[in-house]
Amino acid sequence: MRRFNYLLAALGTSLLIFDAAPAANAQMMGGYQEQNPPSQSELQDETNMQNAGQTIYKNLQSGKTSCQKLTSDDYEKLGEYFMGLSAGNTENHVYWDNNIQQMMGDQGDTAVHEVWGERDSGCQTNAAIPANTPSFISGMMNYRPTSTNGSDTMMYGYNNSSWNGTDTALTTLLVLAVAAALFAWLRPHSKSVANPLDTMKNRYASGEITKEQYEKLKKDLQ
Repeated sequence: MRRFNYLLAALGTSLLIFDAAPAANAQMMGGYQEQNPPSQSELQDETNMQNAGQTIYKNLQSGKTSCQKLTSDDYEKLGEYFMGLSAGNTENHVYWDNNIQQMMGDQGDTAVHEVWGERDSGCQTNAAIPANTPSFISGMMNYRPTSTNGSDTMMYGYNNSSWNGTDTALTTLLVLAVAAALFAWLRPHSKSVANPLDTMKNRYASGEITKEQYEKLKKDLQ
């Protein structure tokens, strides 16, 4: 019973950690869990911008255009595309944009996308990140492993998903909690040793031994 209680407690802790993961992840990404869900028009506009940026990037890679020919508007679209890759899905991307706009205004949001486009297109890899850029955005722009095969997802190190360090830490805690539960369940527990006098009393009460035998055994034990 004690081992079962240990198991329930550890599993309860694991569930609490698992339930806290989305909130912790959202907090890391700028607290956007408090925003309203994006509308269909917002999602469609974001999708159009990302698609436009993807087309520009493909043309840049294929040589159909060059860095010298790109305009500020092109870099903004490229930034939308690259941010979309890191966000993992369009809804997350809208949340990130709204977060930037709340902190920096529309001009700041545009500047962030332009710089992201300049840096990750390879045209201006050292372009200065605008002041007051949310830390989670600037951190992503600074983390840019070099791709050896031209793959869009490889250049980010996110494997085209929203997985991040917070998820890793929470998963590690979850695994440790489950391991602790299994250890508590499998660990051998010493059985309590019954009191000899109590055993004699029970045998006497059940009629297994006579009163004389009980008294003799009681005296011997004492």
